[in-house]
Amino acid sequence: MDERTFLEVEDLLAKLGEINEQLNVLSNDPDTPPSQSMQRAIQRHRDVYQDYSRELRRTKANVQHALDQANLLRGVRNDIDVYKSSATDSLPAERGHIDNSHQMTDDMLAEAYETRAEFGRRRSTISGINAGMQGVMSMHSSRLSSYSSHIVSMQVQYRESTVLLA
Repeated sequence: MDERTFLEVEDLLAKLGEINEQLNVLSNDPDTPPSQSMQRAIQRHRDVYQDYSRELRRTKANVQHALDQANLLRGVRNDIDVYKSSATDSLPAERGHIDNSHQMTDDMLAEAYETRAEFGRRRSTISGINAGMQGVMSMHSSRLSSYSSHIVSMQVQYRESTVLLA
């Protein structure tokens, strides 16, 4: 039921209420007391009016509840649609972020392997240089030891010559 229908029913119910009031005023008139059947009819009209009023309030509440529930469901459906569309839109973007992360990891690993290989090349170069230096040192040490032994023998001869000359 729309709002206009409710207004029409409320208007008719107000008119029925006014008529019941007029009947009540007439029934309380001391000049013309109503008969027993008239009093029952007036009471019956009051009861019908109260039933209609109660029924209208209950119907309005039910309609309002149904409208509120429909609005709530519509809002939930809209929220679900928004969530689905945002999830659908965010999945490719998230996939792109994951792919970028994998690419960065691969680049870092490649750089680490290249650094490791460079350290290996430098180690072999330094090992070669060290071996060469040890060869030079051993060659020079053997020459130095022969020079040293010559110097010692020359000193011995000098001392002997000095002793003989003295």
